Amino acid sequence: MRRGLLIALALGLLAAGAPTAHAGTVSVFACESNGIVWDNKSWTGVAAQGIAAHSVCPTAGTLIGNDVGPGTNPIPDGATGTTTFTAPAGTSIADFSFTRGLTYENPTAAGTHRLYALYRLGSQVFAGAGNYDDAVRNQLNAQRSWYGYPQNNVALPKALVSRSSFPALAGYRGDATTLQVAVGCFRRGSPCSVAKGGRVRNALYGAQVVLNDPSAPAATVEASGLLAGGQRSGADPITLTASDATGIKRVEILDVTDGGLSVVGSERYDGGALTRTGAGCSFRSAKPCPNLGAETVTPSALAAGRRTLKVRVVDAAENISDEGPYTVDVVTPSDRGALNGSGATEDGSLSARFSKGTATRRTVGYNGAVRITGRLRNSAGQPVGGAQLRILSRDLRQGARPRERGAVTTGADGIYSVTVRAGASRLLQVAWRSHVNDPGYQRSAYVTLKARASAALSAPRTARIGRSLVLSGRVRGTLPSRGVSLIFQGRRGGGAYSTFADARSSRSGSFKVRYRFRSGSSRGHSFTFRVKLRRDAGFPYEQGYSNRTKVRVR
Repeated sequence: MRRGLLIALALGLLAAGAPTAHAGTVSVFACESNGIVWDNKSWTGVAAQGIAAHSVCPTAGTLIGNDVGPGTNPIPDGATGTTTFTAPAGTSIADFSFTRGLTYENPTAAGTHRLYALYRLGSQVFAGAGNYDDAVRNQLNAQRSWYGYPQNNVALPKALVSRSSFPALAGYRGDATTLQVAVGCFRRGSPCSVAKGGRVRNALYGAQVVLNDPSAPAATVEASGLLAGGQRSGADPITLTASDATGIKRVEILDVTDGGLSVVGSERYDGGALTRTGAGCSFRSAKPCPNLGAETVTPSALAAGRRTLKVRVVDAAENISDEGPYTVDVVTPSDRGALNGSGATEDGSLSARFSKGTATRRTVGYNGAVRITGRLRNSAGQPVGGAQLRILSRDLRQGARPRERGAVTTGADGIYSVTVRAGASRLLQVAWRSHVNDPGYQRSAYVTLKARASAALSAPRTARIGRSLVLSGRVRGTLPSRGVSLIFQGRRGGGAYSTFADARSSRSGSFKVRYRFRSGSSRGHSFTFRVKLRRDAGFPYEQGYSNRTKVRVR
């Protein structure tokens, strides 16, 4: 969150103004779209017996959709596999485009009938192939949108299509809330099948869905902090709560004195800033941006004098709500100090990655050292040298808050490099203030460093049949007050590990468990013990293990 410079204010009466609204749209992307490879967080696959549903597309060329492979028999009459985009409540689908591919090769086994593949917007089937309702097929065939009519084999190559590509949607009113591709078995009184040599695949390689969001955000600004009355420090934030069907993209503090309009403070959740809960905008999600709860925004460029302010809340579809106006007397103007770095401008770009590659996520052993590197550029794309960057981190556990970890300075080429240790799984933030006195950050870049759980385990070197063996040790790192769940495992020689006990560490991480060798067949053999540590909401580590310790039975 951004913090403004200290300014003393005298606050007038809060005047409640009517919010203004402008209906807008926002695009949600999945897989390959607009030249970018996106993950899929908006389309949901539901499989059926014999019909697969794919919904993961992390790399170029992967797809989502539904698929039936050769030799699948039987598929129940009426079974349907779907992959569906569902608009958030309060929105509808205004438009769409997707890159599709359809393979319909459907030989059948005896006593079965063919499948269908179709495309549906809301309740309207607008294209398809195969064995389906005759009236629908006939209508779409007249529009050349029932491929291989009535149910012949057909292959549509990978191609980009849009809503305007389908005559059945010519009168679309923009009120549907679902967009779907499907493969299914139309009810004919017998099952379906795909015999050897066939395949039915209804695939999407990429999609863009345009959502219509007709409503402005709902926002409440608190009479606290900067707006609490009396002479207030400019470092006191404005606090607000806001919600919307597509989420909040940005918040701005506007100076509207004497009919003017200038932005004197803002947070952009689509531009790298995160809410106090660590959320930001992601246009691969059906609801792209987060709602705000007790979020703070601080002015950074107020002039001295009696000023009139508004708080503007903008949703992902660019619908606007203005709260205010609020009259304040600014005793001293903002003083942001010099630009931070040689060649720095008001804005710029900042990158971060792990060295020796382009990865922004890495998992290493407990307390392992890794190097983070990146580059700072100004708004013209030129390197910014000599700029001080702050290093912050937030443990990946419930209730954790960001902590400042140090600083690093960019070289003349704008490049920086810093070594950090994986003392816990953390979101690491490299942050740049465009001016040296700015309390908030103009640009931030993030990497995720995950640490494997670790523990020190000790045991006697030897044990006797029938006597208790004590295994003890301590879990490393940051622990919740309830301790950590532990799984004790052992193996004989080089065999597979088996679990023989579970326990929980103390809040300090110490643990102890007893084990007894009972069988005489253990005598003369060596056994290896270890402790397995699993992920936990309050334990910011990936699954890991203690060191291994050997015990010989005498």
